[in-house]
Amino acid sequence: MFAINPLLAFIVLITWLVLAFLYRYSSLASLTCALLCPIFYMIGSGLFWNGETPITGIIILMSILIIHRHKKILIVL
Repeated sequence: MFAINPLLAFIVLITWLVLAFLYRYSSLASLTCALLCPIFYMIGSGLFWNGETPITGIIILMSILIIHRHKKILIVL
């Protein structure tokens, strides 16, 4: 994420830290951040950075792959 946008990576990192501290589940924090990352990118586009459609697609694809890969964790949570 730092290679795409360092500010976005920082926002996602802070979100992960808050969720991990509150709920004590690293996997829950990670999956929530995977869901929120594309939303954060789209909200920040135009406000804090210039959003580009191909990068938005890549971030959404990465989030889908992360969530798909961790289906078993979602069932347990």
